[in-house]
Amino acid sequence: MRKTLLVFGSTLLFGGAFADTAFASSAISGTSCTPASSATYRHTFDGPAGTATITSTAALCSGERQAFTLVSYTAPSKSFGNPQFVYATDTAAITATTPSITLRVDVPGCYTQVDTVFGTNVINPIVDGGPRYGTTKLGDTAAPGSRSAGVRAWYNGGTTTCAPQPAATFTGDCDGTLTAHLANSPAANVDAVFDLPGGLVRVAPGTTRDVPVAAKQVTVRDNTFKTVTATWTAPSSCDTPTTSPSASPSASTPQTNNPVETVTEITPTNGNGNGNGNGNGSTVTPTTTAPATSSSLPVTGSNATILGGAAIFMIAFGGGLILLSRRPHRGRHAA
Repeated sequence: MRKTLLVFGSTLLFGGAFADTAFASSAISGTSCTPASSATYRHTFDGPAGTATITSTAALCSGERQAFTLVSYTAPSKSFGNPQFVYATDTAAITATTPSITLRVDVPGCYTQVDTVFGTNVINPIVDGGPRYGTTKLGDTAAPGSRSAGVRAWYNGGTTTCAPQPAATFTGDCDGTLTAHLANSPAANVDAVFDLPGGLVRVAPGTTRDVPVAAKQVTVRDNTFKTVTATWTAPSSCDTPTTSPSASPSASTPQTNNPVETVTEITPTNGNGNGNGNGNGSTVTPTTTAPATSSSLPVTGSNATILGGAAIFMIAFGGGLILLSRRPHRGRHAA
């Protein structure tokens, strides 16, 4: 009886321990995560400094992501007003492995607006009757902005009128593209901003920048709300024709030491007067390229005939001398 109770107690003890371990393992493996579409966040925001930090309140599920954007504008007054032109942007995303992000933008030293919003969409420019960020701003009272807890993450301020003085000119390149020459007058009090197909380009007062544009036509807007369109034309420096390798050199082009001749082979006739050897009535005139005759090759033609005659004459003359040397000499008799 005692042995039976001992076995029963051991079973309960180890069985309970196993159950606790299994429960703990289940709790770990079943850790909950949140899809980005319903996740909540908390944030801090400093408009004049152009910074915002956003942190998820629960872990996002693997593969989920939520992007946020911080954007600054030049504006017509220290309170909300239009039109506004983008000055700087920064975008980043919270993911399962990146639960917190910090965004930073430059803020112009004149009238400005700074917004922190859900997503990656940037409105440029902001004009009367145009689109607005609305409730996508963090800290709004309605979704999605209300899904992030914190201060209202937008700012209007500044102490002076923004006065950029941008200028854009263009030159065509020989490869069919354009180069944009962007400038901002030394009298400007803020960076000039140019909206090109490749993105925003800022130019400080009194400076210039050259930006290649891989297109034959481009439209550029700047933060004075002026638009310039340029169309590529071939520069005069590209008009010089390229000499074909098979073309004859002109009088002004020096001859090379090893000129190349074009030799045309004439196809023999087949006796029927059609000038071909294949009987199909078509003329075949293959063209090949061969090096010109060099002066170092053996001499042929009339020069060879003259030298041959001279050689024969020398042989005959030598033979005559041999015959004369072999004539017998008659001895003289004494008296």
